Amino acid sequence: MDDQQPKIKKFKSGHEKRLEKQKQLLIEQGKTCMKINNFFKFSTTSETSDNIEQNVNSIKKLPLPIEHQTIGLEIEILNKNNVGQNEQNRDIPFTSNRAFYRYDGSKRIWLTYSSKHSALFCSICLAFGSVCDKNTFTVGVNDWRHIYQRIEEHEKSKTHGNSVNAYFLKNSSSSIDQLLIYDQCNLRKKQVDEKRQVLTRIINIIKMIGKRGFSYRGTSSNEASYTLNDHTIDHGTFLETVILLSKYDPILRLHVDSSIEKSKLCHNSGSKQGDSTLTFLSKTTVGYILDTCSSMIKSSISKEVIEAGLYSIQLDTTQDTSISDQCSIIIRYVSKFSVKERLLAMVKCKSSTGEAFVELLLNVLKTANIDILNCVGNSTDGAANMQGQYRGFSAKLSETGATQLHIWCYAHVLNLVIYDVTENKVEALSLFGLLNSCAVFIRESYKRMDIWLEKCSNKRLGTIGQTRWWAKDIALLKTFGHFNEQENSLYIELITTLEEIYTDSNIKSDIRYKSKGLLESLCKYETILTAQTFLRIFKYTTYLSKYLQTRGLDLLQAHRMVTNIISSIKDISRDFSATKEAANKFVQGANIKLESLESNLTVEDSFPEVRQHPQNFKEISRQIPPNSLEKQELQDFAIKWETLSQILTKEYYNTKSNNSSDKEDYENNDLIDETILDNIPQESSCCKSSDKKCHICCFFVLVRYNLYTNAYPGLYLAYKLSLTLSVSQVSCERSFSKLKHVKTSIRSTLSQQNLETLMLMSVEKVILMDLDNNDIINKISTKSDLLKKVLQY
Repeated sequence: MDDQQPKIKKFKSGHEKRLEKQKQLLIEQGKTCMKINNFFKFSTTSETSDNIEQNVNSIKKLPLPIEHQTIGLEIEILNKNNVGQNEQNRDIPFTSNRAFYRYDGSKRIWLTYSSKHSALFCSICLAFGSVCDKNTFTVGVNDWRHIYQRIEEHEKSKTHGNSVNAYFLKNSSSSIDQLLIYDQCNLRKKQVDEKRQVLTRIINIIKMIGKRGFSYRGTSSNEASYTLNDHTIDHGTFLETVILLSKYDPILRLHVDSSIEKSKLCHNSGSKQGDSTLTFLSKTTVGYILDTCSSMIKSSISKEVIEAGLYSIQLDTTQDTSISDQCSIIIRYVSKFSVKERLLAMVKCKSSTGEAFVELLLNVLKTANIDILNCVGNSTDGAANMQGQYRGFSAKLSETGATQLHIWCYAHVLNLVIYDVTENKVEALSLFGLLNSCAVFIRESYKRMDIWLEKCSNKRLGTIGQTRWWAKDIALLKTFGHFNEQENSLYIELITTLEEIYTDSNIKSDIRYKSKGLLESLCKYETILTAQTFLRIFKYTTYLSKYLQTRGLDLLQAHRMVTNIISSIKDISRDFSATKEAANKFVQGANIKLESLESNLTVEDSFPEVRQHPQNFKEISRQIPPNSLEKQELQDFAIKWETLSQILTKEYYNTKSNNSSDKEDYENNDLIDETILDNIPQESSCCKSSDKKCHICCFFVLVRYNLYTNAYPGLYLAYKLSLTLSVSQVSCERSFSKLKHVKTSIRSTLSQQNLETLMLMSVEKVILMDLDNNDIINKISTKSDLLKKVLQY
C-alpha cells in the first residue's frame, strides 16, 4: 500500500470551462424550442376527396374550383383582377384588396371566395386539413364584421400551418424519409441507372457474338481488366468488342476506364483480384448472361408449345470434334399463323439404344414443362435403333402413353435412293468420280489453279462430299450447265485448262499423264450422254430435296410432290430420245466453241464402233433364217425398227397421258415449272395470295376468320394435326451445321452447358434478339447480393 503513489487532481482549464458553460446554455435553450419532428407532422389526405387531390398540383395556377368531400361546396377562387372588376356587380361584403392581400403586398393564394355560398374558404385546409380539426375556414366564414381579424388568426394558426406543410410534402411527392435522404436516393438511382446502361451494352455485345456463333474468350491471362489498355494483347472477341465500342460510347468508355484504374490499384497492391470490384467484364458476368439468355429462350419456346397444344419431335445424333455423341432435339408446332421448328436442346448421349433416347427426351420435356402426352408424332432417320419394331425409339416412345405417328424422314429416303443410283451403275460412278477428280486435280497445285483462273477468274469447280446431298447436282451443273442448256457451263474452260496442262513440257510427266486421262474421259460421248441423263433427273429430285429441307413444310404438299415427281421420272425414262438430242446439241455447241478458240480438241458426237467378236457373230448368224425371203424381211424390220419404236412410244405416251388423271393433275400443277425449279426459298412460307390447294392457306383462313370455334372445329384440328407432323428431321441436320461452327477444333473443350447455350443463341436468333434487356438484367441481379445492390433500385 505504501508503494502506491497518490492521485494528482487535474483542474479544468479556462477554455474547457467556457465550452462546458456554453453547452449547458444550449441545452437549456433547446428545451424551449420546437422539436424537429413537429415540423413534419401533418394529416393524411385520405379524408379528402379524390377531386381535390387531383387538383393539388394545380393550386399554384389559381383560379380553379375546389370541392370538399363533406360539404360539397363549389369554391370560386378570386384573384385581384376578377374581384376588382366584378366587385360592384357581385356586391361582395368585404374589401377584396384587404382580404386577399397582406400589408406587405403579398397575396394570400390560399384564400378563396364562393359567391354561391357567400363565404370565404381556405383551399389548403380543404385539401389537406383533418376532419377532426375545428376549422371554420373549411365550412365557410361569413362573419363579415370581423372578417379581416379572422383571416389573420387563421393564417397564424397551427392548423393552417400543418395543412401548408402537408401541401408542400404532397406537392413534392416525398415522404419524410425521402426528404431526409433525398440527395442520397437520387445519387443511388443515378448510379443504378449507369450500371444498367453499361450492362445493357454488354448484353447487346454478347447477343451479337452468340448470334454469329463466335468464340467469346481469349487467353485467360489476357482477360484481367488492368491489361485492357494494352492494345498489343489479344483479349478475345468479347473484350475486344467492348474496347472498340468504348471509343465511341461515352458511358462505356467511363466504365472501362474506371474498371482499368480499379484493377490496376488492386493488382499493384498485391491483393486478390475480383474480391470487391464489379466490372461486368469478367467471365462470371458473361456466364450469368449466357445462362439467363438460355433459360429465357427455352422458356419462350416452352410457352409457345404449351399454347399450341400439339407438337411433334425430330431427333438425330452426330459426333462433334471431341468425339462426343451429340443429340439434337427439334420440336415442331403450329403457333398462330406459322409453323415453327425450334431447337429445344442439344444433349450429350451416353447410349444409343432406343430406351436411352426415350429417357433422354423425357428428361428434356420434363425440364421444359412440356407434356409428353401432347406429342403426336416423331421423325427420325432409318437407323435400327430408331425404327426397331420392338426396342426402337418410336416403339419405346409409344409405350409412354403418347399416341404418336412415326415418319421416316422423307429427305433421307430420297437422297439414299439418289446415292444408290449414282453409285451402283458403272457409267454414273465414272461420271461423278471424274468430276470430283477434275476439281481436286486443279486445286492440288497453285500453278494449275493459276491456269484455271486465266480461263475463268470468278468461278470454281465443285467437289463432291459425302455429307452434302446436293453436292453431285452442284458439281454437274457447274461443269455441264442445265439440261439442254450450255450457256453457264464450265465445260470448255475445263477441257482447255487440262489441254494446256498436259501440253506444257515444264510440268511433271505424271501430272501431264493424269491431265490427259481426265481430258480424254471428258471428251467421250458416253460422258456427255450420262451427264445429260442425270441433269434431267436432278431437275426434279433436287427441287424436291430442297423443299423437303425447308422449315415448316406441309405434309400433304410434300406427299403430293413426291407422287408427282415419281410419275414425272417414269415418263422421262420412256423419252430417252430427248436426252440424246440434248447430248448431241451439247456436243455440237462445244465443238463450235473449240473451233472458235482454234483448239485441236474435238468432242465425240457418237459412241465408238466396237468390232463384233467372231464367236458372237457365229452365234448370231445361226439364228438368221436360211430362206432369203425371210432374211430380207428381217433386214427390213431391223432398218425400220428405230422409226417404229419412236412412233409406238409416242402413241403409248399420248394414250397414257389421256387416260391418266394423275398426269393431268400434275401438268396443271406448277410444281415442276422450269421457271421455279432453280429458285427454291430457304423458308417454306404461305402463298402471297390464298390458294385453295394450299394446306397452310386453308388453315390460316380458318384461324384468321375464327371459323374453328363453331363452324369447322373438326376440320381445324385435322389441318393443325397434319401441319404439326414432321415430314423430315432436316432441322436436326441444320443444327449440326451450326454445331460444327460453334464447337471447332480450337474450342473442343467447351462444356456441354455452354455448348447448348451457344447453340440456342446461334440457331434461335429471332427469339434471342427479341429478349428484353431489362428482363435479363433483373434476372442477373438475383445471382448475388452484390449484383442485387448494384442493379436494383
